[in-house]
Amino acid sequence: MPDNVQSQSQLSLLLSLAVSAGSEILSVYGEDFAAETKSDGSPVTVADERAEGVILAGLAKAFPTVPVIAEEAVEAGNLPDVGERYFLVDPLDGTKEFVSRNGEFTV
Repeated sequence: MPDNVQSQSQLSLLLSLAVSAGSEILSVYGEDFAAETKSDGSPVTVADERAEGVILAGLAKAFPTVPVIAEEAVEAGNLPDVGERYFLVDPLDGTKEFVSRNGEFTV
């Protein structure tokens, strides 16, 4: 497969994972939910965890040899060894804003 076709295919997959994670986030946004506090004092919700689960599952399937540094996994003590190539995942950037329901958050 030519590099540009493979790159487009990979980009499409990553966009699809972001949209799927966003759907999980929005499903929680419409419910009552609680926020817990991480060791650094920042909040975490079930939306963070669900979105990260979607992203990690998709990355593991599509890129099984590429390590992933994911925010909630690292908080749980799972920090993989990485080389030059890895994914860095913040499944819900703006959890404080998500909790305050001001709409200023992103995948």
